[in-house]
Amino acid sequence: MIRILMTLFRTLLHRKPRYLIYLFTGYLVPRFLHALFQRFPPPRLLRQWTQTSRMVRARNLPQERMAFTRWDGWPVTSSVRRVVDSCLKSHPDEEIVLGHVDNDGRLLGKFGPLPGWVIVYSEEFVPRERFSLDVVLRDGLVLIRKDFHGDRARFLREWHNLALLAGKANVPSMYRVDENRTLLYKNMILGQTVRDVLVEAGANILIVQTRDDPALVSMSNAERLQAVLARGTGRLSECFPESFFREMEQQIDTIHQAGVAGFSLTFGNVMVDGEGHPWFIDMEGAEAYRSLSNPFFLWLRDRDREKFNRIYARDVMTERKARHKLSQITDSDLGWYAPVDFGGGLAVDGFWTVDSGTGRWEYLNHCVLAPLLPGKRVLDLGSNNGLMPLMMLRDGAREVVGLELDPEMVERAHVVHEIFEWRDMRRYPLTIHTCDMRAILEADWGKFDVVTAYCSLYYLSEEVMARIVRRVAELAPVMVLQAKVDTRPEAEDNKAEKSSIPFLQNLLETNGFPHVEIHAPPGYSRPLLVGRNDQVHRDL
Repeated sequence: MIRILMTLFRTLLHRKPRYLIYLFTGYLVPRFLHALFQRFPPPRLLRQWTQTSRMVRARNLPQERMAFTRWDGWPVTSSVRRVVDSCLKSHPDEEIVLGHVDNDGRLLGKFGPLPGWVIVYSEEFVPRERFSLDVVLRDGLVLIRKDFHGDRARFLREWHNLALLAGKANVPSMYRVDENRTLLYKNMILGQTVRDVLVEAGANILIVQTRDDPALVSMSNAERLQAVLARGTGRLSECFPESFFREMEQQIDTIHQAGVAGFSLTFGNVMVDGEGHPWFIDMEGAEAYRSLSNPFFLWLRDRDREKFNRIYARDVMTERKARHKLSQITDSDLGWYAPVDFGGGLAVDGFWTVDSGTGRWEYLNHCVLAPLLPGKRVLDLGSNNGLMPLMMLRDGAREVVGLELDPEMVERAHVVHEIFEWRDMRRYPLTIHTCDMRAILEADWGKFDVVTAYCSLYYLSEEVMARIVRRVAELAPVMVLQAKVDTRPEAEDNKAEKSSIPFLQNLLETNGFPHVEIHAPPGYSRPLLVGRNDQVHRDL
């Protein structure tokens, strides 16, 4: 107990009292809200913006437009073109309805079949449940007209979200907005929906195929939905390559990075264009948030990823999955060694200390290395669970290559890597080789801008330490070493001396890095030494 209190007191001295505010607002509150939302999902009334603020913001957003489908270049049949062109001559200023879209995504054409659409006849047409979708010809463009029938909340959500995502994600570009009649005119994405592709492959998932299906009649609504979904999910792998689903995940991340979450991922609301890229065409149910740390946004984002996993048989990272993975590692014999605070209430026990893990980075390493890292290629010797390489990437490093001897720690590094990419909604170019630090003496991973060794190099013999530093001097102009000044004097292999500031300073100065800066805050046991060669020193 006394040891714990001493650790807490020492940590508070280094962290300063304001860290207590973070523990409450940045850790305890998000953790509580996550548990609360899992049990009691927040109602939309608490999550959504007011209609007025959303409308004002949508009006002010720049309307970035992609190329629209032009009527004169659309490969319709000659008979359809002849009739439609005749109507255009008679009513040049009016929009022409080319067809109505039913609830199964099929088209009831007014002048005949249209390219890319599954055609339905009037007796088989399934009326849409809420809003009307029509293919219209306006100003020489073929557009999708969505009529919200006075539902201003959903109308404004779709308008705002499409405007916000224009030019960023694969969503339809808007052409015209009619606020009085709650109409949106959107670009018609040329291609098929995922649903159309699955139906072509033999999946019986349309309403007309399932409403009288004997295999489904005795089921509850929830059971029917799951059974129909399973029919489509079971055929995904034979219809789409793995790259399609990876691109879907990337697009989902892009949409989330813009602060939009809660959009539709159903088979009928994901288009596949002519080049096989996914497009998300329904944003009426999504919410947009200014802050990516907003707890409502984080909850909705996690729901999107859960739906993606469930609908498309994927296994992307979610809050539940992350917590499960972390608990497995925490309960294992090896444990963490370097605790991690992933943010948003997700952390490994002991993350608040400053001797290791994210606490060490936040207290000292970030302050020293942040100016050295942007755009730089880094080699890290002794990467442990990969936390330090990830911290360097988060601070702007272009790429990090890590060396770690313990294969179990490398596995933990993969978990840390995956969770940080999910948490931050970005990719981190990290490669960790399962090998001894001494591999640097023979292997060729190219040149680097910075080489780091955080409390790792002094586990080697003095002779090998010197050889490695000389080798680093051939590969990079800057080397960073972290000392450990509280090593027990009786530690084996003379580790207390090899981890000291004087020893490491001399090691750098006599093996290719003559200019050494020492960063040693009073009372802190993990000081940093930054060694530079003559060229870098002159440039400074």
